Amino acid sequence: MILLLLYLPHWTYKKSGAVFLRDKPIVSNQRKGGEELEQIELIRAKPEDAALVHALQLEAFWPLYQIYQDDETSPAKESTERILEKITDPDGKFYIIYLDKQPIGGIRIRYYENGRKLENVNWISPLFIIPGFQNRGIA
Repeated sequence: MILLLLYLPHWTYKKSGAVFLRDKPIVSNQRKGGEELEQIELIRAKPEDAALVHALQLEAFWPLYQIYQDDETSPAKESTERILEKITDPDGKFYIIYLDKQPIGGIRIRYYENGRKLENVNWISPLFIIPGFQNRGIA
């Protein structure tokens, strides 16, 4: 199970012994029952990661797109250029989700403060995991 807590402006993420604060992962190598726990990292996406984020987002949202064919709103239909805009948006942060060093998804956190659109409001959109890793308590 994942515990995701958002604090204004800080956030903490904890799963299976790994704790993350802001952009820097703090990894715990705890063992449970003699087995090493899966390591999940959220690493802030850079502009050069736009193609990777696009591929992950397409894979994650394609099954839903095939059902609903929502060309206007589906993240599966977003261009790499649009994802690059989101990665470089100064009012938010886009993270790539890694499981044991393998990229498996993404999350974007967007916030407004100090008199902007909605004062002191944060939201998450999108949050996605590729199908092969869904239903494992990652997100």
